[in-house]
Amino acid sequence: MRAARRGGYGSIVVHKRRLIYGSSMFDRVPCPSDDASAAPFLAPWSAVGEGASDRFWLLALGAELNAVTGIVTGRHRQIPLDLLLDRLALRAARRGSWLEGRTVTDAELRDLLAFTPPDASPGLDGALHRFWRRLVTIDLGTPGGAADVRDAVGLLADPEQDPIAGLAGGIASVQSAHDRLEARALAAGDVALSLSLGFPRVVPLVALVATPEHLRLSAPGVCAAAPDLLLKAIPDVIALAGDLVQRAARIEAARPKLRAKARDAVVAAFLAHDVLAPSVHLSPRVAGSNQPLSDRAARRICDRLVDLGAVHELTGRATFRVYGL
Repeated sequence: MRAARRGGYGSIVVHKRRLIYGSSMFDRVPCPSDDASAAPFLAPWSAVGEGASDRFWLLALGAELNAVTGIVTGRHRQIPLDLLLDRLALRAARRGSWLEGRTVTDAELRDLLAFTPPDASPGLDGALHRFWRRLVTIDLGTPGGAADVRDAVGLLADPEQDPIAGLAGGIASVQSAHDRLEARALAAGDVALSLSLGFPRVVPLVALVATPEHLRLSAPGVCAAAPDLLLKAIPDVIALAGDLVQRAARIEAARPKLRAKARDAVVAAFLAHDVLAPSVHLSPRVAGSNQPLSDRAARRICDRLVDLGAVHELTGRATFRVYGL
């Protein structure tokens, strides 16, 4: 019997077009907004409780995958999708390093990203982070996008139409060829899942929560475990998306208070990247633009955004600082 993930069910009351469970755990769940651009909403009934049937289990999975679809297809326009995927790439890289027997922190991965020259080797952990960051930026809607991601992870053919079977097949195909590339195998599974579901971008999901035990399963075993893995991963992705909506709103509110001519380019850069190092990503030109900015001006605008509560300095260092929402 599957274990409960969010507690049991209480009485159900219909109120303002939502389902509210008698359990106090759901008392703070907001109503979904009529605004299609609002943050994603995960229906309370999708919480799978003790003794739930397989049919309900799959219904809950469908609801959660639909929420992810809304995010990645741009239904919720307030979500900074590039930033969300960049942050998920960081989490997937950290998890992948752990699966391969190494321990690395988010701070260490961010430093490797910020201060390792593009033509230099960032080590195994930094390379894995670079791999994931590139993977989530590929547009699957372009003619060569699907082929690019298949090549990147080692998939030899299009995934099956059944998303769960495609996920399992993706993992198994890479494992059979490379038995020590655990992180790459999970990436292949998420690529296959994203392609099967018609996502325009790769979304790390299974790579965020898989354990060594899952990597020892056969393809049928992965198929059986996949719903549990996705039901564990997706709520955290939804929560992160909602958090980033609020953070994006704060930096947008701070934009008019910035005097620099490069303010629009700087705000756009923060909305697209997990972290930025002023001397690397904002000077001499702002990342993702042709906007020039001096090193001093880059540091000054970051400090101003910190004062306004729009971004955070993430290292606590006096030098070699990095900033992010």
